Amino acid sequence: MGILRERDTVILCHEAGREYTSEEFASWLFRRLETAEGRLVLCIGGAYGVSEAVRERAKEELSLSRCTLPHELAAVVLFEQLYRASTIHRGTGYHH
Repeated sequence: MGILRERDTVILCHEAGREYTSEEFASWLFRRLETAEGRLVLCIGGAYGVSEAVRERAKEELSLSRCTLPHELAAVVLFEQLYRASTIHRGTGYHH
């Protein structure tokens, strides 16, 4: 966990986490960005998941899908949802 800073807010991406629609995710994301003391760190585990220390450090768990996704695919899904959330937040037309 050497790259995490003390004030970071860690969110663990996990299939058992909370699910959001794209609009809900955008609202949640920008609310979290406004209230985080440090960086907002979205964590995707590797093939064997994450350590217990990372699990304990996480403030909450976010689900990208109820299905188990390979971590490489989870990263692509997360990046796309972050981009989509930013377009929803800005009110541009990408979301539709």
